[in-house]
Amino acid sequence: QLDSHVSTFQQLLQQEKTITQKHPSAPGGDTGEDAAPGEDQHGAPPSFGQQAQVHLSQVEQREQEHEELQELERDILDLHDIHQELAGMVEVQGEQITTIETEVTTAQDRVEH
Repeated sequence: QLDSHVSTFQQLLQQEKTITQKHPSAPGGDTGEDAAPGEDQHGAPPSFGQQAQVHLSQVEQREQEHEELQELERDILDLHDIHQELAGMVEVQGEQITTIETEVTTAQDRVEH
């Protein structure tokens, strides 16, 4: 039974490692893209079509960031579940150790008397 716990523990640690590698930082940081320019290269204001294209691009970027945040949220919930399961396993193993200690003490007392 202990081997089963160890195997499960190792699997959960691997899942946690995979999730944390998948999301080293939250989305929405510096994308390397500049803000929409106020003028084109000739000093003229952008046309309506250019403005619409810039806004569409920004909307698409925000939608992608939103999807990434939702995925990050799911992964965080998975990590929470993993930690809860690990805490339960640690508690069970602690109880088993306490039981073993009690049985060893009882056996030692019986041998001495």
